[in-house]
Amino acid sequence: MSDTEPPRVVISSITHDLIEEESIVTLSWPEDQDKRLALPVPFGCSLEELQQEAAKALRVLSDECAELAVEIQN
Repeated sequence: MSDTEPPRVVISSITHDLIEEESIVTLSWPEDQDKRLALPVPFGCSLEELQQEAAKALRVLSDECAELAVEIQN
């Protein structure tokens, strides 16, 4: 990756659970295939909408994570 390219993730899969009416997109990091993240997107999300919805879900998670406290469960 060059210094001018922003980090990126790649959509590696989308799963639609018809019973629960949930859709989950899986994102992976091209530079580190061990890193994966699954996020909810609108149920039945089309391929045309997928990139925008995945980016939106990632930004929502980022905002939530900015406020998180990390704890150890006893």
